[in-house]
Amino acid sequence: MSVHADLIYDIGFHKGEDTAFYLKKGFRVVAFEAHPRLAEQGRQLFADALREGRFTMVEGAIVGAESGRPGAATVNFYINESKDCWGTTQGSWVDRNARVGTASRAITVATVDFVGCLQTHGVPHFMKIDIEGSDWYCLEALRQVAERPDFVSIESERTDAGRAQMEIALLESLGYRSFQIVQQTRVPWQVVPNPSLEGNACTHRFSLDSSGLFGADLPAGGWVDRMEITAAYEQIFARHRAFGERSLLRRFPGMGRALWEIEKRFGVPLPGWYDTHARLGG
Repeated sequence: MSVHADLIYDIGFHKGEDTAFYLKKGFRVVAFEAHPRLAEQGRQLFADALREGRFTMVEGAIVGAESGRPGAATVNFYINESKDCWGTTQGSWVDRNARVGTASRAITVATVDFVGCLQTHGVPHFMKIDIEGSDWYCLEALRQVAERPDFVSIESERTDAGRAQMEIALLESLGYRSFQIVQQTRVPWQVVPNPSLEGNACTHRFSLDSSGLFGADLPAGGWVDRMEITAAYEQIFARHRAFGERSLLRRFPGMGRALWEIEKRFGVPLPGWYDTHARLGG
């Protein structure tokens, strides 16, 4: 099984914010989405690319042993009533979302054989993973194939330092040696390089819900080793303890609004959310 240089996996399709960019860059895209309505909207939105074979939608949830139902044909998927990008199979994430005032409802969806998808569609050049608590399962699946994507990105763990270290250790065990943290609240400020090292040169305006630049188009000086990224996340966890949704500060009346005003004035997320990008090899 070889790596397909023209292929990207968009795992956590949502409304196609990232797929639109990848297709514009000239890549083929295999998208994964568990929310039935969003999956159908994606098939309609990219109907031309679907017909031309440049776009494939895989509908269903990627699960693992932690879901409690390995090998099952279906699983409970919790649709968030306020933010459709917060759909998850993880009960702990449902509880987290409830703590910030959003409710979820359960539906039954098909499970996805992710290893089978890798065997059917091929290993992609870049794998974007953002599936609300289940990113780990996609990385684990890479153990079962000989080749690995040149680049991967995951939504970073924000509050559990031990879990974050496990994520980095797993990536390193898969052959990833360089890492880069991307502050997602700043993605709308990103500019596509011209010339570009990833696909076609193009102009694109990133939305707040998009993952942004990837692979060789990320700043060359931003790649660090495991020790450096671990140190960087220690600072991120400190900011979450001070300013995150569980911080003591946010228990004071009006403090949430005050922190928002600071973020707006100085352009500094308190604490923000992050993606971890990993590069295969040195």
